[in-house]
Amino acid sequence: MRVKRGPFPMTLLANHPDRADISAQLRRNIVLRRLPVAGYAELEPLLAVVDFRKGDVLLTQGAHDMEQYFVIDGVLKRVVSTPEGKEMILRFAKEDDMETSYAAWRLRTPAPYSIRAVTKARVSNLPLPQGAAFLDAPDEKRLAEAGVA
Repeated sequence: MRVKRGPFPMTLLANHPDRADISAQLRRNIVLRRLPVAGYAELEPLLAVVDFRKGDVLLTQGAHDMEQYFVIDGVLKRVVSTPEGKEMILRFAKEDDMETSYAAWRLRTPAPYSIRAVTKARVSNLPLPQGAAFLDAPDEKRLAEAGVA
């Protein structure tokens, strides 16, 4: 099943032809590896998979719709741009890292930076409201607050 949550087509992980391999890679992610097996099984139906080309913009500086990105393969960069067009790289995220604009989302402010693909990249993502509810909630509330109960 293809999903459209932004400008790039996504495939839900549950329906992806490479689901087993991608799921194994995600289980090594710096955040997701801390989830118990049952917790990851609850999260998996919420995850989508997107393949980006070098230079694709995952998040635009100033955007309000934000997501959590779990890097499966490739490299992303967090970049801030000045009104004069100068850019400063704040951080790189590689395989097994996570990239997010969680603080801006919590503060209800626009994203203070952009996130771009430095290389061809495969990313699993989910909207920040669902991701935050899932990762922040105690186990017994996780399904209800993530919107799957």
